[in-house]
Amino acid sequence: MATGTTILNCLTGYIGLISCDETTPGSELYINDLPGISSEVIQVITKPSDETFVATWSDIEKRGILMFRSQLMAELNKCYEVHKMDTVECLACENQELLSVALWYLLGHLVMVQALINWNFTHFTTVNRQSVEEIRDYYFTQFQVELNAAVKGIDIEHSICMEDKCIVQNGTYHFRDSLM
Repeated sequence: MATGTTILNCLTGYIGLISCDETTPGSELYINDLPGISSEVIQVITKPSDETFVATWSDIEKRGILMFRSQLMAELNKCYEVHKMDTVECLACENQELLSVALWYLLGHLVMVQALINWNFTHFTTVNRQSVEEIRDYYFTQFQVELNAAVKGIDIEHSICMEDKCIVQNGTYHFRDSLM
């Protein structure tokens, strides 16, 4: 990972928001391509303090990426001993493509959480709230499934992010030179 690069630098904008902006995100995934995230939901998530939904999306994206970093560290530590957050950030940036679907679902989950917080329930039925809650829960479950699968696909032994020659995998020590 380049000096000064953080997980916020490499993942911000990696999942896009279909809007007037014609920029294609690096992942080619858009948050509003997820089922249930309609233009109506995008309008609902817009906080009164923000002028546009783009500002609200930026806040959600930042929270999501920071949450993603913590969840990635926890998932990596199911297989390896990773103690440095900068190593986790490096692995996330190095494996953006592999991790993109997991991030997409996590951000979808957070959009639905924001929708539930901002929802004006006098205009919608209980069924709509229940539907939003179900979609929120589904997205989080899919995030966990995708993150687990993606972490299994990371080649940590050959990663430029691993500073130590010794890697602990499931309690067993391996030396990088013997794995290459």
